[in-house]
Amino acid sequence: MAGVASENQLPYITAYRYMLMSSIELNLWCEQAVNDVVLKLELLALQSGLSLQAVAVDPERVDRHLGLSPRRLKSYCIFDIVRTDHAAGLYTNN
Repeated sequence: MAGVASENQLPYITAYRYMLMSSIELNLWCEQAVNDVVLKLELLALQSGLSLQAVAVDPERVDRHLGLSPRRLKSYCIFDIVRTDHAAGLYTNN
């Protein structure tokens, strides 16, 4: 459900959902090194007028969004992304 994030609690958005919303093709599965993924996402975020604020791992949230099996959830990363123009379209509240 889309909404505006509060200052105290920036929402998490999965890399997969980011890919869908921004129409960017990016393979972000567990097999890739986390640093490599972060660098790629930072570059894409910059090119799209977004800023990458933080990186966190939240398997439960990934499971809700993607229905991934537990063994794949272990190293799947979720990226906290905000539009630099503060547009609400990319925010997700759960």
